[in-house]
This record gives sequence, C-alpha cells and structure tokens, in this order.
Amino acid sequence: MLGTQNIIQLCESHQVRHCIYSSTGKASRYFTAEVYAASKKVAEWQFTKAAQEGTVTYGMVRFTHMLNNSSFCQQFEEKISQDRAVNVHAPHRYIVAQNVTEATHLLLNALVFSEPKKLRFFLCRNLGWPTETLEVALYKILQSGKNIPLYFQGVTAGYEEPFFRGQIDWNKPSELHTLLNVIENQTRTVDASGDMIIAEASPFSFAKLDQSLSYLQLLLSDPNLPEVKIKQELAGVVKSIAASTFAQTSPDLLLKIWQWGTDAKHLEGQGISLDAFREMLDLLVEGFYLGRRDSSHQPTQYTSVTGQVQQLSRV
Repeated sequence: MLGTQNIIQLCESHQVRHCIYSSTGKASRYFTAEVYAASKKVAEWQFTKAAQEGTVTYGMVRFTHMLNNSSFCQQFEEKISQDRAVNVHAPHRYIVAQNVTEATHLLLNALVFSEPKKLRFFLCRNLGWPTETLEVALYKILQSGKNIPLYFQGVTAGYEEPFFRGQIDWNKPSELHTLLNVIENQTRTVDASGDMIIAEASPFSFAKLDQSLSYLQLLLSDPNLPEVKIKQELAGVVKSIAASTFAQTSPDLLLKIWQWGTDAKHLEGQGISLDAFREMLDLLVEGFYLGRRDSSHQPTQYTSVTGQVQQLSRV
C-alpha cells in the first residue's frame, strides 16, 4: 500500500500520461481479512482516489488465475519435477481462469478505454466454467508421464473465507460474473466486441482512506510491531472503508445483497453457517444506518428497508 502510494506520487511528479494497475478478482469482495486480497483492495481505492484528484489517467484490470502461467500450476510442475507429492487443498475446490493472451489484451485495452478523472476497470467477460484444482493437478501429473502421488492438505491460511453469495448480482443469472460485485455491477457496460466488461469503482470515503493509510504508515514505522498486529489492522482498514461504501449505496440494493448472501437453502447446501458472514452482515447493517443518517433519501424508504433488515437479523 505504501509502495502503491509511491508509484502514484512518481506518476504525478513525472507527468506520466497513463498508469494501469493490475489487480485481482479477489478485490471484488466487499470485505476481506486475507492479506493478499485486502492489500490489493486498498490499492484499488488508492488508484481510485488518485484518478479523481490527480492529473494522470489511471485504469485498472482485474485478473483471475492464468492456467498457462499461474502460481499454482507452477507449484504443481515444481513438485512433479522433483518427484514429490503434489498437494491440493481438497476435492471440489474450483477456480475461474483465463489465459495470458486475454490478460495482455485487457491491459492494452485499458490504455485505450481509460478516462481522465475516473477509475474504470476491465474484465474478461466470458471466463467459462470453473475449473477444479484437482483436475488440473491430475492433468499435470498425466502430462509428465510420472507416477506422482497426490496429497490433500486441507485449506491453508489465507484461503479460509467462504464465498458470500451476496457478492454476485442475481437479478440476471445469465450474466453472473465472479470478479464483479453487486455494487460495481451497477456501472457495468460491455465493449463493442462483446468480450470485455467495463465498470467503475464503487464510491467510498477518501477521508477514511487517508486516515487509514496514515495510521498504517505509523504502525509500520515500529520495527518491533508483531506481524499479526499489522494483519489485524489491515483488516480493520478494509472494514472501515467498506462501511463507507455501503453508506453510499441505496438501501434497496443493500437489502438484495443481504437476502442473496443469507439464502438459507444455499447455506445449508454448502454446509456454511450464517456466523461465517457475521462481520459482513454487521457491515451491511451499519451501511443501512449510516446511509439513513447521511443520505437525502426520503426517511420512509429507509424505515421500510431497515425494518426488513431488523427482522432478517433476528433469524
């Protein structure tokens, strides 16, 4: 994050014309405590603010796994080359994927379609069916011609967060996209070729971002600060700024996110407890009440929606 700020400052001071940020689909989560996804999400907010306040034209792309050039494929190949067991998390762990050519085209198109004073981001529209990591591992072993064992290691640290179904806009099930959340989906357009989605970053509090970055910088200046403390504070930063986004989101949309994310049949089918999303639901409720306090919407709208939220939160 501090490195991101250095890049932005260098772009501004050297009058760079365009700066394109390579992000990750994991940053589409409203809130995450995972270090990689959280740091990427904060960087997206930094570039969003820079786009509106600076002189450089900033753009962004969101990538997912590159099946022909990904870290997890490289790990499989390294284990196989060393005749060691190939470890995967578990069966039925799926990813969406794209290839390097698609990624390159996204970066080049971001240069063409980015606009001054706003952060537009770009996605591959058709990611195809999810791919099971076990299937990829078996393919790599078969391709090697070796007799290599598989090892199911379980879910490792940083991958524990279950998928929140309220992340995806279910109004149009045929147009679902896992790298784009419901709030961002409101600005979604498709380019003339039909292959690329263009959207805009969700609104948030710039003041909260500045305050959070200053606080993190102060923490990092202490060489004796435990790493776990930094991770906790990073999660707190994401939570604080996410709350400011929810506060600027319409109550009707927040209610849909709540309903989709707490669908009882889905949770039961996945074996997931509602408690797994407690922090997310707390943020949504906070968004309702912050929005009710700060918004110019009619109070009757909020009375109806918040009443439904209070009823749902007791379930």
